[in-house]
Amino acid sequence: MLRGKCALITGSTAGLGYAIAQGLAAQGCDIVLNGIASADEAAAARERLELFVAKVTLAGLGLLSLAGVLPGAFGVVAVKPAGGVTVTV
Repeated sequence: MLRGKCALITGSTAGLGYAIAQGLAAQGCDIVLNGIASADEAAAARERLELFVAKVTLAGLGLLSLAGVLPGAFGVVAVKPAGGVTVTV
């Protein structure tokens, strides 16, 4: 049911957000990771999730202000094929 969908999960580089990303990835979702982890931690989370799915993207969404959200949102749109993000958490 989720194969071919794309999920954007906030706070998904660690903890509960990562667990949600892992569960969706196990069901075939492509994942857009976002969180406050260091670049190395985010890359490690990405590598672990890529064991489940073909595509994992890191988004730099700064959720504290609109100015932080827009650049990352445009980046997500640029890397995701025509289907776009279909699940948000």
